[in-house]
Amino acid sequence: MDDNATMIEYRRLRAPGEDQQTLIDPPLGQASQRMAENRQAAPRQSLSIHGRSLLDLQEQGRHELLQLARDYTLSYRDVDLETGPTSPVILSGHQPNLFHPGVWFKNFVLSRLGQQLAATPVNLIVDNDIAKDPSIQAPRVNQTSVSLQDVPLDRPSHHIPYECRSITDLPFFQSFDQRTTQAISSLVDAPLVQRLWPLVCRQIPASGNNLGLAISQGRHQLEQQAGLNTLEVPLSQIAQTRTFAEFVLEIFQRIEEFHEAYNHCLLQYRAVHRIRSNAHPVPPLRQENGWLETPLWIWEADRPVRRQLYLQKSGNLFQLTDRSGWQISLDRSGFIDQFCQLGQHGVAIRPRALVTTMFSRLVLSDLFLHGIGGSKYDQLTDAIVSRFFLYEMPSYMTLTATALLPCREEQVMPADVGRLNVLARELRFHPEEYVDQTQPPVGELVALKQHWLNQVLPRGRRAARHQQIEYCNQQLRRYACPSEQEIAEEQTQLASRVERNRLLRSREYSFCLFPESLLEDLSKLAR
Repeated sequence: MDDNATMIEYRRLRAPGEDQQTLIDPPLGQASQRMAENRQAAPRQSLSIHGRSLLDLQEQGRHELLQLARDYTLSYRDVDLETGPTSPVILSGHQPNLFHPGVWFKNFVLSRLGQQLAATPVNLIVDNDIAKDPSIQAPRVNQTSVSLQDVPLDRPSHHIPYECRSITDLPFFQSFDQRTTQAISSLVDAPLVQRLWPLVCRQIPASGNNLGLAISQGRHQLEQQAGLNTLEVPLSQIAQTRTFAEFVLEIFQRIEEFHEAYNHCLLQYRAVHRIRSNAHPVPPLRQENGWLETPLWIWEADRPVRRQLYLQKSGNLFQLTDRSGWQISLDRSGFIDQFCQLGQHGVAIRPRALVTTMFSRLVLSDLFLHGIGGSKYDQLTDAIVSRFFLYEMPSYMTLTATALLPCREEQVMPADVGRLNVLARELRFHPEEYVDQTQPPVGELVALKQHWLNQVLPRGRRAARHQQIEYCNQQLRRYACPSEQEIAEEQTQLASRVERNRLLRSREYSFCLFPESLLEDLSKLAR
């Protein structure tokens, strides 16, 4: 492959700015064709993973996925889906938090496409991401201003993966709906959290007091009430399957090649997108004293802090370490069984973001639904797979929607502030344009300024000219209409109204703040 060739092109993806608008790329009407093309890709391309054809691995992986998803979903709600062994699989995923409606929109489309295309729709609960101090922001509106209020779900705790994050203060967690209702009361009388949170709280015992699972199970039950029909499964369960172990084994056996492909494509991506940060969209894989960093996380049940996982090959052994005290050896010949048993010993090895979507799109699904962020960084995933596996990745869809909270907006645009800024500058440097030159002192000042403007002075004598012009401007501004003070006051008022609009029109507020009508709105947008 030509080292100078690149398949990465800059894509401009922007969320819609207006209420009830969507970004769907390609259009929903092309989803059937995309899925059909993806299903034909594996037979056309020759790819083996750990000595097995991709088709064999897909069959095994989808069997494991659907069995786990069905069992998990049935543990807390009814399932009305036929999961045949040959039916197509549509996949999406997100962290188990109270995301904004644009993220939730994917679940509505997932259910809709599952019905239209006779496919099994599955949502991955990405529980290997870090659960920081969980909270949402709610806008509080009064007559003169808008402010943001943090509404925490739980008391602060260690920043650990969702998979390990228990609820710290149960009564406080259970009161989230009351506190949220109060926080959003200036805009919404009966927010969706009032319907959601009793479902969430009922799932606390079944979820093992896990914060993320309780939230996602309650939200999934709410979706069922709204007519959505999907399966869900935590990514942590998928990461302990034999199929994922075989995928990891292929990377481990060729870790040097994977390093080269990963870091090479990452440099290309940054060049195309003009990114200077060494950490965006992901940091490069490192090599330290013979240890090669893998695209996986490691933590232990008694130390649930995500660390990088490093690999060193030694004869028939894979030496694994976090470079900070933990180390284990896995035999190559028995790797799959040993890898799948790590969880029984309190060891969690989980995929990072790129490997999550790489495995999900290559092995588990016939069509993957991305948000804007995932769509952008999966250009990098496609390039890595092309270079490492010599395989053209299946295509995906990009989806998001904009829903705005019900509010009265200020009739002002940022351009109005720009107009005032131009006026303020003009008044500072050209006040003669805003004065009545028939007044006795004004005419003389204008004439004096013009006199100095016409002076051509050598270097060393220009300071006096500048001082005289500035003196004339300063005096003229005293007679200008509008005055400097009037413009400054209007600038302050306009800036406040623009900021008020910015806060009120944000699309980032949690879906649980919206009226119940959001359910019907998103259902209509997904049709």
